[in-house]
Amino acid sequence: MFYNKKNSFFTFLIFVAVFYCVILLIFGDKNLSKTFSTTYFVEAVNLTSLYRIPYNQSKDFVPWESQAAKKLPKKGSIFCMVLTTPTNYPQKVVPINETWLGDCDRGEFFTSEEFDDETIPATNIFHGFSEKRTDLFWKVIHAFYTAYEKISNQFDWYIKVDDDSYIFAKNLKEYLSNYDPSKPYYMGFRWKYPRMKNGYNSGGAYLLSKAAVAQLLSSVYQKSCKFDEIEDVGIGKCLASLGIIPLDTKDKNGGQRFIPHDFGNIFDGFLFEQREKMFDEPKKAFEAFSPELILLHHIDPSTMRLVHFIRKFLKNK
Repeated sequence: MFYNKKNSFFTFLIFVAVFYCVILLIFGDKNLSKTFSTTYFVEAVNLTSLYRIPYNQSKDFVPWESQAAKKLPKKGSIFCMVLTTPTNYPQKVVPINETWLGDCDRGEFFTSEEFDDETIPATNIFHGFSEKRTDLFWKVIHAFYTAYEKISNQFDWYIKVDDDSYIFAKNLKEYLSNYDPSKPYYMGFRWKYPRMKNGYNSGGAYLLSKAAVAQLLSSVYQKSCKFDEIEDVGIGKCLASLGIIPLDTKDKNGGQRFIPHDFGNIFDGFLFEQREKMFDEPKKAFEAFSPELILLHHIDPSTMRLVHFIRKFLKNK
């Protein structure tokens, strides 16, 4: 029994020595002490993930762009980027295209695969990314990169939108007329978060001025912009490291312009349940919503079409 234990011990020592040598070859001895720490592991994942950004720029990949996307303008006030997936085409992409997307100066879907519909303005910029939520942080970075660097930097504002959202573009344009896009702005619905003094904007939709986008892209490879599994929190942290913090977007009566959750839940008092996570005093019923509403989030296709019908076609005498 003693002999077996002794052999096992020496075998273990040999394994450790070999493993140590492999680590030295890969990382170098100056990083060895960090290799086994959680912090360094996250940083290593971060650095690896950075290669996903220029992935689609390789000579082997030619992004598909629909005929409708090719006809979109290259300059204007607002570039609406709707992040979606091929599986969401019938239930989310089509309703958005039928309703509010055309109200943006440039409204476009960013997806991972081609749509079998050239009338939908779409580009498969996410080719090579997974559909996991953990990839969403880098998808958003890549969306801003593509919109600003590859498509056009001649828009004043760039808004990232989830594919279950409705944007009131006219209200958005009127609201933005009070702000200078050459200054760094970051707008949406503000949430509190641990160790973030100024919080972050909810991921349903948030808006960056062209100055903010330029600063974001110039610093995304820096340590201050670390990977985060929670996309909207990660973007908020990255912008905060640049001194760009969420703007207070509620109206003078405390009504919210950006609605982060289902309309019915907000109406019934959802924000009161989230009081500890909010910067603003919560409201419910109609007082929760600004008449200058910009965003509805978690909206189903039927409701999206109903809202659009009321806005565009209903006679109101």
